Amino acid sequence: MRLFVAIAIPEGHRRALAARLAGAAARGPRARWERAEKLHLTLRFLGEVDAGRVEALAAALRAAVAPLAPFAARLASAGAFPSARRARVLWLGVEAGHPLARLWAAVDEACRPFAERPEERAFHPHLTLARCDPPWDERAVERFAAALGAPAPAPFAVAAVSLVESRLGPGGSRYREVAPLPLGGDGEGAGEEGRKG
Repeated sequence: MRLFVAIAIPEGHRRALAARLAGAAARGPRARWERAEKLHLTLRFLGEVDAGRVEALAAALRAAVAPLAPFAARLASAGAFPSARRARVLWLGVEAGHPLARLWAAVDEACRPFAERPEERAFHPHLTLARCDPPWDERAVERFAAALGAPAPAPFAVAAVSLVESRLGPGGSRYREVAPLPLGGDGEGAGEEGRKG
């Protein structure tokens, strides 16, 4: 099974972002845009995991995230990988500070015995919006970011993560939640803003 661990983005945030993307995408070169229902924040991509090990993986992840309190996150500005001068991936940042960094570290540690390879890249929280082939140049990225504008500042609560299966097929990958992984803690990390999101 091809698996990853992710934070789901609330439907209202995804709908609002999709509406903004529709206008901004029309102003740029060709790209393969992610569908709104697939937008998520990947914490750890594992690659292929034997089906017989999935239950143990889910148990390790549950134990890792259970001590962590829910917290609030918000969508941030747009950017590109590997750089704006030669953009192959367009993304939207996610801000949540130390609680998100702690969650990522706990998930990464729990996944190490199960992943195809160790994670060597620094964690950069983002939603993948599009893949650019051929790559976009800096002017195209700047036009896109300006057209997209800043996302609404409304935060959303992160109270769980998901172990997700990615099934490749015609028309792109399809996602299926394998296991919900609720955060525990005392719940104070979400604060008043997180409960509103």
